[in-house]
Amino acid sequence: QLGLDSVCTIAKPVLELTTSRVLVTAWLDGEHLEVVASRDVEEARRLQSVALTAFLTMLLEVGSLHADPHRGNLLRAEDGRLVLLDWGLVTRISPNLRQRLLACIAHVLAQDYE
Repeated sequence: QLGLDSVCTIAKPVLELTTSRVLVTAWLDGEHLEVVASRDVEEARRLQSVALTAFLTMLLEVGSLHADPHRGNLLRAEDGRLVLLDWGLVTRISPNLRQRLLACIAHVLAQDYE
């Protein structure tokens, strides 16, 4: 069974250089999504879908929130996987809050706004 590892990746931390205040990661080459979109709109859309799936999985299943998901932190690796960068600002999401978020999403999808 293929999980998110088949479609996205992160830079591994360099533990001997990382401290409680500074996160150092290995360098990953890749293209920013604007560059990808300029030559292949469908590929950029695929990567955007992967990003949405990855961030929702982190938030709702894993209980972690990458709190800096701007376009500069998303790249397309040479192998086609999405690269998620900059893990310096991450917070934990409690199981209770995850349940409430899922309920909220379910109500929005059901168009139950009351």
